[in-house]
Amino acid sequence: MKAFTQDDKSIEILENFYETLKTARIVEDYIPEKSLAEFFMRDNTDFLKFEFVSEANYYLQLPGEAIDDLAELVDKIYASGELIKFVQYCHLRIYHMEEYDEKRILDPYRLKEILGEQANLLPVLILISGIHGTINYYKAKGIENEILIATLKTLKDFMCGFKSRYGCWGIDDFKWLTHFFYGRIFRIGRLNFYPKYFESRLLVYRNINNGRVCALSEPDVTYTSEGKVVGTNGIFNTENSFVAVYEEDDGCICGNPVLPSGHALKETVKLSKNEWMRVLSKGDIVLDVHIPGGTGLDNEECRKAFVEAVSFYRTYFDYQECRGFVCESWLLDPQMQQLLPKTSNIFRFQREFYLYPVLSDEKQTFQNLFGAGHTDLSKVKIVTSLQTAVAGYMKKGNHMCMGGMFMLESDLKNWGSEFYQKDFSWMLDGRLKN
Repeated sequence: MKAFTQDDKSIEILENFYETLKTARIVEDYIPEKSLAEFFMRDNTDFLKFEFVSEANYYLQLPGEAIDDLAELVDKIYASGELIKFVQYCHLRIYHMEEYDEKRILDPYRLKEILGEQANLLPVLILISGIHGTINYYKAKGIENEILIATLKTLKDFMCGFKSRYGCWGIDDFKWLTHFFYGRIFRIGRLNFYPKYFESRLLVYRNINNGRVCALSEPDVTYTSEGKVVGTNGIFNTENSFVAVYEEDDGCICGNPVLPSGHALKETVKLSKNEWMRVLSKGDIVLDVHIPGGTGLDNEECRKAFVEAVSFYRTYFDYQECRGFVCESWLLDPQMQQLLPKTSNIFRFQREFYLYPVLSDEKQTFQNLFGAGHTDLSKVKIVTSLQTAVAGYMKKGNHMCMGGMFMLESDLKNWGSEFYQKDFSWMLDGRLKN
C-alpha cells in the first residue's frame, strides 16, 4: 500500500467532500453546539486514537488483523487536518443528526486514492466512533453486557463476510448496521429483534371459540392464480389473476383468505363477527425478526430466542401490547418446504409460522446462497445440500422468492406443534366459504 501523502489529487478529493459539507444546510437546533464551527473546534477526536479502538474491541470482538488495519487507518487520518474534519463531520451527521446521504459522504471509492483499500474501513471507523453512546444507552436501560456484546458482534460478522468476498476488511451495508449501534436492533439468543408497526397487507382474525387463526388479504392486492403477489420475480402476467376484496357489514366480514402455507385464495370466505375477532392489522406493534447467518436454525434455540425476546421488551421497553412477531426473508419462501426434508432446520422453522406472500424477487436467495453478484447458476460452486436443492429447482426454470410470516405472541406457547400449518383444511372444506 502506498504511503499517505497530501498531494494535489488528495486535496481535490477532500475539497469535493467539503462541497457536501457546505451545501448540507445544517440546522443549529439539531446539535448542542451554537454552530458547526464550534463542533469542529472542540477536541472530539478521541475515536481517532488507537486506545479508543482497542478498548471498543472488548465489545466488538474484531479479529486482530482488522484491528491492525483500523489502527493504520486512524494514523493516516490523524496526520491530515482535512481528513480529521471530514471524519468529524461524518460522526456529526450520523450520531447527532441521523441525517446523511450515505453514497455522498461514505463512499469508500471516493477516498481510495488517498487511503487505498483501507477506504473500505472508513465506514467501520465511523460506526465505532459512536460506541460510547451505545454503551451508555444500554447502561441507562439496565441491559446486560451479554446482549450488548452479542448485538455489536454483528459488525464482525459483516466485516468477515466482506473480507471473504473482496479480500479486504470493510462493510457494504452501513445503514443497516447503524441500527445496532443506535440501540434499535438487539441480538437475543439466535435471532435479532426490533419493534415496528405491522405494515403487511393482511387483516388477521381469531375464532373466539376454538382459537383458530385466519388471515384475510387487504383489498385491491392483485394475486396470481398460484396465490403470489403479481409482480413477484418481475412477472406481471395477469392471466387468471384476481384482485382481493374485503367487505364488512353488521354481522360478517368477507374477503380472500391467505393460507398459512403462504398463498392467497381466489375464493372468498365469510367470517361471523360473533365468532371472529381481529387480532392483528396495520399499525399494531410487533417485533420484526432478522435471521443472522453463520449458524444453523436450531429449533430449540429459536424457540428460546422468541421467549426471551418477549421478556426482554416487556422488561426494558414496556411493550405490553406487542401483538406478535413478523419477518420477511428468503428463508421463508414456501417453496423451501417442497425442496427440503422435513428434518431440516429451515423446514421446521417455517412450519412454526403463518406464512404469507410478499412482493419480492430471488436476489436475496442468490446473495445468501451463492454470493453477491452471482446470477448464473452454471458458474457458482455448489457445496451444501441446500445449494444443491435450490440450484436444481431453479435450473428447471423455477424462480425462488422471499416469503413473509407472522406469529401471534399468544401462540408462542404452541411452538413445536405447527399450530398454523398442521391442519388448515377447515379453510378449504366449505365451512367458511361465502
